[in-house]
Amino acid sequence: MSVNFFPFVFIVQLAVTLLISGLVFAFQLGYYPLFKILPQDLFKHVMEIHNKKINPLFVSFMLLEFLTAIWLPLIANRLWIVIMLWIGFAILVVIWLISIFCQVIMTRLKGKNPIGIAETLIQMNWVRTVLWVIRSTLLLIIADWFIIISYFESLK
Repeated sequence: MSVNFFPFVFIVQLAVTLLISGLVFAFQLGYYPLFKILPQDLFKHVMEIHNKKINPLFVSFMLLEFLTAIWLPLIANRLWIVIMLWIGFAILVVIWLISIFCQVIMTRLKGKNPIGIAETLIQMNWVRTVLWVIRSTLLLIIADWFIIISYFESLK
């Protein structure tokens, strides 16, 4: 008897991707714009707190998303789902590259003009936000398909 892990892994993937999408929207609209109005001395302190408190939490979600994004296409049983999952994984790789690039920018510009850093972060994070929304949409399309299939199978 083989166990089908796909539904569980898929639900974890969908949940964590939707969670991250919501978080990046919240950061984009409410948190990062505040960086523009912080005084220079306070900006550095806020960034240190952000790096200590927010980054570990966010990175743990990103790692879970990455691991499930690798696993899912390997255990999916329909070609179109496998293709959509690999497209989603490719998008995730781009998100990770942008995230690493943003982290490098923040590290190199530490102590410099906070308005410039904030503006760069906001612009780069809009790209990540849009990409996470696309990933979420792909996963929701797959979830919708499973719901529709389950409904029609229940009618038999």
